[in-house]
Amino acid sequence: MTLKDRIKMAPATNNRAIRRQLTRSEFARAILRIGNNPLVFDAYPYMRTMYDCYLPEVVFMTARQIGKSTTWCSFLVTDSLATSGFKSLYVTPSREQTTYFSNNRLRPMIKDSPYIMKNFYNKELMDNVLNCEFPNKSAIHLRYAYLTADRIRGMSVDSIFYDEIQDILTDLIPIIKETTFRSKFSWSRYSGTPKTF
Repeated sequence: MTLKDRIKMAPATNNRAIRRQLTRSEFARAILRIGNNPLVFDAYPYMRTMYDCYLPEVVFMTARQIGKSTTWCSFLVTDSLATSGFKSLYVTPSREQTTYFSNNRLRPMIKDSPYIMKNFYNKELMDNVLNCEFPNKSAIHLRYAYLTADRIRGMSVDSIFYDEIQDILTDLIPIIKETTFRSKFSWSRYSGTPKTF
């Protein structure tokens, strides 16, 4: 099914049809692939609600292996494609975590998705571990902050995705959040896994 096929038509007055915008979950399902498989929510039906939440700040405190990295990738990519010039920042505590996410989650999702490869892929812009830029001027910046936020200072972004937030010093969060100061979106998404109960 093509993206056009997934855009639903709703009946309207005067026998005309009105197009409605796709939700993030519908858009993600239409364009993203994980390996050779389309993104589906059958195994994780609660994820649809998480995808379609547009509150300025959202916290995901989850168990391991529930699809958190896939969700973050999907958010990063769909926001970048849906809004020209949209800038996202993905932050983990360590370089190893950031590099792993970039090489094993983000890049494969982009490269496995035919719609993105056909319409948005540009090797020169996208094949960088810490930055992924799109032809529509959107960008995904991947950084790490454990003891200092120096690698992040001076950036200007629309959304921040904190992964493994429990391992990032809480004093750094306001410094990192300053990167969204000028944005009309100013979204922050926090995710973490409790280490003890």
